[in-house]
Parts: sequence; structure tokens; C-alpha cells
Amino acid sequence: MPFSIRPFPLLPVRHKANTYHAGLMFRRVLSFILITLCLSFTTFQAKARGAETNTTNCDTQTEGQWAWVDRSGKNRTHEELQNILKQHQTWFDTAKKEGKQADLSGTKLKRADLHSVNLSEANLTDSDLSYTDLTRAILNQTNLRGTNLQCARLNETYLQGADLTNVDLSRTIISSKSNFAGTILVRASLKGQILHDINFSSADLTEADLSATNLTNMAFTDVNFRDANLRGALLVHTNMSVAHLEGADLFGATYEVDTHPKTSSIAYAKNIEYMTYESDPSSLAHLRAEFKVAGFRDQERKITFALKSRQVETLWETCENAKGNCFEYFVNRYLFDLTSQYGMNPGRVLLTILTIFGVSTVLYWGLIHFSKDSGLSINVPLDHDRTNQPLWLKADLSKDGQLIRESGVETKKGYKVLPRQLHQFKNLAYCREWMRRERALLWVSFVFSLMSTFNIKFRDVDFGRWLKQLTTREYEIKAVGFARTVSGIQALLSVYFIALLLVTYFGRPFE
Repeated sequence: MPFSIRPFPLLPVRHKANTYHAGLMFRRVLSFILITLCLSFTTFQAKARGAETNTTNCDTQTEGQWAWVDRSGKNRTHEELQNILKQHQTWFDTAKKEGKQADLSGTKLKRADLHSVNLSEANLTDSDLSYTDLTRAILNQTNLRGTNLQCARLNETYLQGADLTNVDLSRTIISSKSNFAGTILVRASLKGQILHDINFSSADLTEADLSATNLTNMAFTDVNFRDANLRGALLVHTNMSVAHLEGADLFGATYEVDTHPKTSSIAYAKNIEYMTYESDPSSLAHLRAEFKVAGFRDQERKITFALKSRQVETLWETCENAKGNCFEYFVNRYLFDLTSQYGMNPGRVLLTILTIFGVSTVLYWGLIHFSKDSGLSINVPLDHDRTNQPLWLKADLSKDGQLIRESGVETKKGYKVLPRQLHQFKNLAYCREWMRRERALLWVSFVFSLMSTFNIKFRDVDFGRWLKQLTTREYEIKAVGFARTVSGIQALLSVYFIALLLVTYFGRPFE
């Protein structure tokens, strides 16, 4: 019987089957993920289109069947509503002696026609008045807490003293000459509204959302804006006299008011440094002057930052259009904005100085260890070269010094700082010896970095000479090779940042 080798087909067949099933599973999982993403994207688009339709098409949805459903779920008739309104009018006209106060809380009055009705002091809490016509309606001191006023019409409507706490008015149609004097709008939303010729005097807008709201030519006399959201609001030719803005968020608000709020009030508003202006900086400049007189130094710096930031934005716009000097933009942006935010943040300058100091110290320490030609040296007088060497560093100095000439005469001798060789002690002794050596090398790097940072001399003021006099022995620390370049750069940067720190902290260089 001839000898033959029988192949083993099961192993490759099984491998192919496993590969096939793995690939099939991978394709199914991938298909499931893609289908899920497509469905999610479609749902998101549908919701976005629905939200857009609801926001922009209030006028097209006012048509429809009027319905009144009371809080028990029972359908009511138009005649019953008219009877309630008549009873309430009688109750109001007779000073609450006859008739009955209207209580429509929790009811649904969608698309109702309440044109010119008097519902003063009525109870409309948590009712649904969406798409309702409230033109010239009188709702003085009416309880409208939590009421749905989506796409309702408030045209020349009287809401004096009404309670609109937690009411969303962002999609309400608020026309001119409506009266919100003394209205309670705590935590209400007027987001994105365009308000003109509306009386909001003495209104309470505590924690209200007025973000991206156009408040041009509005009067907010004695209005409470405490903790309100005014991010991106347009305050142009606005009357803000005696307005209370403690805790209000003014991030991105356009501040070009005609009458300013109390200085002590807006001083405690949030993000005033991020306010801006369109074309007239005089309002912000006037506010800065008021802060200066009142002694609000930090707030004064913040307004300076706001003014300079807007000016730099203008420079960038002209630079992009090739109509201005881009150099001025980059100087302002990188030398004054990023470094100190135009004097608003002196702590950032101090942090920059400390960072340069720390990085330079590490560089000097690294050059001592890893460079043969660069590093630090100790220069001592030639006649007392050994006795004047610092004891704490003596073991890490080169044995042979290099003569140094000054004015053609050899007066000093320089010893390069070198990390000494460590003996092979036991582990604990070796670590202790290594720590002593590194402590000495880090200290000499630290001292030289400190001297380079304060290498400032102005007339009789010489910080470097004063630092040298702190030592008990007469020696100098000098840079060698590339360390000289590092020291020069450090000295230049430190001089600039120290000068910037002094003028921004004690002066007003950007006014």
C-alpha cells in the first residue's frame, strides 16, 4: 500500500466558517448602527422643523376651532364664558360687593377671543391661553403664574401688577404700547423678543431670561434685574435709571444706554468685562469713569478690557479686509491681551513671570548635567580664589579654574559647575548623597535664574547688585555657552513682564 499523507480539510473549513460568521456579524452590527444613526438624524430633523414651524408660524396657526375645557376636563360653551366675564366685570366695578371673581385656573382657553375684556385680579393660574387674542385686554394684578401664552397676542394689553412668574413669553406676540409696569416676571422668559415702546417701569425681572433680547429704546426705570440672564441683550438707547443689576449676567450684551443704572448695582453684575458696543463706546467709557470715582478698581479694569477688546475686534476686521495695519492688532493681542487682558488680570502677568523663572531654572540645571560646553560657572577674585568659593557648592566645581581678564588684567578665576561623581555606597547612602548633590545644583540654578529675572538697573536701582550682596562670600555666578542665550532671553522677557505688572497693578496704562 503506497504511503500517502491525508490532508486535514476540517481545520481550514472550520476557519472559513468562523471567518464567514464573524464577517456576517460585523456587517449586521454595522448595519444596525447606521440605521440607528439615520433614524436619530431623521427624528432630530423632524423635531427641528417642528420647532421652527411652531416658532415662526404663530400667525398661520391661529385659525382653528375654539374650545374651552375646564380643569375637570369638561367642555364648556362660549355663553358660559361670557357669563363668567360679565360676573367678573360686575365684581370689579362694585369693589367686590356684587358679582363673582373669575376663576379660570387650570382651564384651556386655546384660541379664545378675549379682546378688550377686563380680567383684573382674576385667577388664571396654570391656564392655557395659547393663540389667544388679548388685544387691549385689562389684566392688571391678574394671577397668571405658569400660564401658557404661546403665540398669544399682547397688543396694547394692560398687565400692571400682574403675576407672570415662570411664564414663557419667548414666543408670545408682544406688540407696542403694552403696559408691564409693576409686573412680576420672576423666572419668566423673554428670550429673543424684540421689545419696543413697552412700559416695564418697576417690574420685577428677578432670574428672568432676557438673553438675545432686543431692548432698544426701552425704559427700565426702577426695574429689578437681579440674577437675570441678559447674555447677548441689545441695550441701545435704553433707560436703565435706578435699575437693579446685582448678579445679572451681561455676557456679550451691547451696552449703549442713554441713562445708566446705579454704579453700586451694576458693579456686582456678572461678566461685565465681556460687554461690548456696536459703534458708540461712550456708554462704557462713562461707566468706567463712574467706577473710577466710586472706587471699584476691579470693575474699572473690567470695563477697560471690554473697550479694548472691541477695539481689537475692529482692528482684526480691518486687517482681514486689508484696510488696516495688522501689526497693531498683533501687538495689542499678544503683548497686552494674552498677557494681562489689558490690565484686568495682573495675576496672569505674575504667573507668566513665575513660569519663565521655573522653566529657566530647569534649563540651567539640565545644561549643568548634560552639556559639556554650556552651563554655569563660579567666578571668584584671583587672590582669594579658594576661600571665596561657596562651601555648599565647592564639591561640584571643576578643580582647575580658568583665568578671566578684565581691562587687560587677570583679576578673576572661573570654576565651571560640574556634577561630582558619586561613590558606590549602599542604596540609602547613595540616595542621600545624590539628593545632596542635586539640591546644590538646583540651588545654584535657582539663584542664577533669580538674578537673571531681576537683572534690572535704573539709575541707582540695581536689583542684581543687591542680590549679590546677600552672599557671605565674594563670588559671581555666570552663564557659559548656550546658558548665556537662555539668560539673555529670560532677562528681556522678565524686564517686560515686571514692567507690565507694575504699570497694570499701580497705574492705568490702557485708558
